[in-house]
Amino acid sequence: MNRIKILLLVFALLTVSSCKNNGQLVISEKETTPVYSDEQTQLQTEKPPFASSRESANATSVSSTVQEIITAPEETPMSDLPKLNANSNNEITITAGSLLGIPFAEGGADPDAGFDNSGFIYYVLRQNGFLSTPRRVSEQADMGDKISSLSELKPGDLVFFSTGGEKAEYGGIYIGDNVMIFSPKPGELVKEQDISGEYWKGVFFKGIRVL
Repeated sequence: MNRIKILLLVFALLTVSSCKNNGQLVISEKETTPVYSDEQTQLQTEKPPFASSRESANATSVSSTVQEIITAPEETPMSDLPKLNANSNNEITITAGSLLGIPFAEGGADPDAGFDNSGFIYYVLRQNGFLSTPRRVSEQADMGDKISSLSELKPGDLVFFSTGGEKAEYGGIYIGDNVMIFSPKPGELVKEQDISGEYWKGVFFKGIRVL
């Protein structure tokens, strides 16, 4: 009986030994590649839809700058801007024209109070740097170079009239094209007046060029 057990044990040992000698023991392992859900797979394979917050801010800044450059209006070169003529005569006519419509006021010499005839000339000239301008018409008619004819007048000249012919009695500022601006009399406004008619030619006293 013991002999039979020994034989069986030997047979079993020989069988195991034969298996080891005829081949290698292969162990099957599952793949270790990680498995992702659909959401995880999408995150792994797609590029992020935005840059980082810092990169995004920089991109926004650059975009805004480019937009400003594109939409900013072109600046007019200084050389193309309109300029007032440096001739003071033109500035005198501009000042005179700005006072059209102001009422006559006896003794008045400023826009708030109104103007009498000589006060209008006085104010306009002083606004243009002629600070020594006399207040009376008769004295204003002697403050520059005399012009003897209406045809010789230039814009900015003073023009005076007299019914008696001995001294200037009223005047205005010549603006060109046979027109003067003056403050005529009570009840009227500072206005333009055509002086090419026979009446004005008949009472013309003289013109004065203040430059």
